[in-house]
Amino acid sequence: MNLTDLANHICAQCGMTDTDDASSAMMFLQRRLEMIWNTQLWRSSLIEGTMTINPDGTCSLGNTVWIPSRATLLLPPEFDSVLAVRQDGHSMSVASLESYYRTDADWLSMKGDPTEFQILSPAVFESLAVTLFASAAAAVDNGKLSSLKLVDATGVTKSTNSVALQNALSLPSSAMRVESFSKPPTTGSVDFGYLSPVDLSAAQYSGSPMPVATIPITAGRIYSIVPGVNENGIVLINGSQTVTLAAGVTVNITAHGASLTLQYPNLVPAGSVYGTTYGGLLFYVQNVSYASNYSVLWGAGEISAFSAAGQFAINSGAGNVDILSAGPGGTTNMYFRIAGGQSNPFALVTSSLYLADILSITASVYLFVPVATLQPTDTAAPINQRIRLTTQPQLSVNLRVLGKTSCPILGAYDTMPINNVEPCLMAYARGDMLLRQRQNGKAQIAAQEGASLLAQLARSEAFQTASSFRIVPDNGFGDCAGASHGTDSLHPL
Repeated sequence: MNLTDLANHICAQCGMTDTDDASSAMMFLQRRLEMIWNTQLWRSSLIEGTMTINPDGTCSLGNTVWIPSRATLLLPPEFDSVLAVRQDGHSMSVASLESYYRTDADWLSMKGDPTEFQILSPAVFESLAVTLFASAAAAVDNGKLSSLKLVDATGVTKSTNSVALQNALSLPSSAMRVESFSKPPTTGSVDFGYLSPVDLSAAQYSGSPMPVATIPITAGRIYSIVPGVNENGIVLINGSQTVTLAAGVTVNITAHGASLTLQYPNLVPAGSVYGTTYGGLLFYVQNVSYASNYSVLWGAGEISAFSAAGQFAINSGAGNVDILSAGPGGTTNMYFRIAGGQSNPFALVTSSLYLADILSITASVYLFVPVATLQPTDTAAPINQRIRLTTQPQLSVNLRVLGKTSCPILGAYDTMPINNVEPCLMAYARGDMLLRQRQNGKAQIAAQEGASLLAQLARSEAFQTASSFRIVPDNGFGDCAGASHGTDSLHPL
């Protein structure tokens, strides 16, 4: 029987056939199912995760965070609680948090093969101190307040922050652990996560006269860019989108292709008019470095150019490029002579000057890594159970984690997730419906019936488990590496 069938049956038993009666019956059934789910370790509520944790901090199971420096593992949100952990070769005992204070003070810093684990308080996210972001998909959600409960980089101080959502990235805070992230109902989804730095060590500006730098990216992902001094005034090309950067001003974009292009990184700002210098009408550029070479991209309005270091070049035609050296040390000026003997000091500049030497990228580029995506009706981010291995593994370790899942939220035509739970579930829900009509005596009898049926159901499941025949080898169960499930799986039992 599905949820609708059960609700209709209860309504018929109680003589309540209005539309709101059926809705109330479905609500009572869901609430009672959650209560029953939480009373026992039902077989259908158990889940197993198999994973490999590596010394470099990676984990083979998705939605799992392994922090080697603290020997802490964040399990996928499917785990509502942790029951047991084992390795390939041996089981692992549960160690109480208090036991650390009663044993060797160096216990948690020991390295080797872990034999025990501790169950820590759950959290939304934990890592080394990171910058957190929240991104709202719909502009109409701008200004709606979300709430963050954080533990700072010291791992000690807790705080609660209220953050206004934006349809671009917003900066809530930096923290080591996020204990909760909540929001009101929204029109669009909300992504919550952190910034991961993009490695730019292999990227540099190259080409003449307008060097460009290319940064590989992943299309569709969100990136945050903080320009440095070499990116001031350059153009960021993101597919068909162009953005002029300013040093220190953060730009957040959604990647349109496989790479970002930083173009014109070394255009020397020269003003827009000519001035009188060195006895003639010349174009004057300030603060040119002696220690660099410069590319002159000729326009039609200049005859020649020279530097104070004695370098000279004649305009070889609009669009052509010549390189002038400013000489060693300090700063100086670069000069251009106007074509046709013009005397107008407001003549337009037609040539451009670029730094010809290869420049390093001084910008910082970050990839936005979502930790959780909250749908419009969601009000809180999923919680991850945390465990700490009491000895830090130095090699890759295969773990199996047994846990219990949260009670599923049933749809109108979903069947019950616990075998044979319908009789006690209907008795409880019928009592709730009678109590709703203030029929207290009948409601109490129905509740007693539900409690009796639940006890029978629990005994039945325990009896079936106790009656299972098992073949135990002489040396115990030992290595489970040959079991049917691999090291990258998450599945119910």
